[in-house]
Amino acid sequence: MEELKSAVEEHMESMADLVQKLSSELRSGLRPAYDNFMGFFHAIDWK
Repeated sequence: MEELKSAVEEHMESMADLVQKLSSELRSGLRPAYDNFMGFFHAIDWK
């Protein structure tokens, strides 16, 4: 039973690490796209 518990804990830790890496990668990947869009949006002549 103890082995199962430690295996589950290890799995949860690795999943949390994976999710954290993925979310930070998404944020850093989306930032330039967002900046490009906002630059384009502000460059439009709205008159």
